[in-house]
Amino acid sequence: MESPLDSLPRSARDGRRVLLTGGAGFLGRAVCARLRERDGREPLAPAAHFDLRCFRDVGALFEELRPEVVVHVDSELDVDHHRPGADGLLHAHLVTGLNLVEQARVHGVQQVVLTAAPPSFGARQQVATRAFAALLQAYRDEFGLRSACLVPAAIYGPGDDFDPRSTALVPLLIRTLEDARVRGAASARVPFAASSRCELLYVDDCADAVVRATAPGLDAQAPIELAPARAVRLAELAARVAHHCGYAGRLDFAADAPAPPRSPLAGAAAQELLGWSARVELDEGLDRAVSYWRRQRETLPLHTSP
Repeated sequence: MESPLDSLPRSARDGRRVLLTGGAGFLGRAVCARLRERDGREPLAPAAHFDLRCFRDVGALFEELRPEVVVHVDSELDVDHHRPGADGLLHAHLVTGLNLVEQARVHGVQQVVLTAAPPSFGARQQVATRAFAALLQAYRDEFGLRSACLVPAAIYGPGDDFDPRSTALVPLLIRTLEDARVRGAASARVPFAASSRCELLYVDDCADAVVRATAPGLDAQAPIELAPARAVRLAELAARVAHHCGYAGRLDFAADAPAPPRSPLAGAAAQELLGWSARVELDEGLDRAVSYWRRQRETLPLHTSP
């Protein structure tokens, strides 16, 4: 199968030193794999003793690794904000981004690429995403720092968080419907309204966009929204997941569950700036995600419906 990176211009394969932070997370692992594929070597990564919340530590990291490009994969994309204790992560997230951008300026980094959680993740993420966009614009205006802020739709695929406490949409549906199939249940409760809509982006598609955003000279004046060609109704999504799980029972949707909020940004066009569009069709992505979960479920507990 042709790699999406095959269509990148040769100028994008220039061998610069790329520092990747957040590379151990769900999206970060996919970005790391794409950078390795493009450059033929591992991207630079911070050692465990560097605390990215600490300005001095980030400075020491830049002194040691001397990156020319910084790619920061937002930890907010890997966080389930409905879990206890998630509230305190926003401050660390903002401080980390500020430290990376300022040290990039101090150390003469050529380019910074930040990924940010979509505003639909909640009010805190709206604040964080808009703060990152404003930060990069200010550094562009005052210091000439080239940058891009990527805002993907909800990411899914193999490697996603299938922990039973997670409320991430696709893993929750797969766990619930696969469990119903295994138990031979006549029906399965879907905790969403059937008429709600969502936008889903396969993880490798998102990683491709992040790598494309590191092309030399690229400087995005506005956040770049990464989204599929169309949104999908949750009734359709649940039916597709049930099909890939082999579950033929009745789906009982929540009648009073509100649709998730969406606050669009005045974003730049990913196709125009990056030559990017989502490639993996929803059914293909869901099939891969179900296969991944079946390989993992021997070591991870299944969801149990109440």
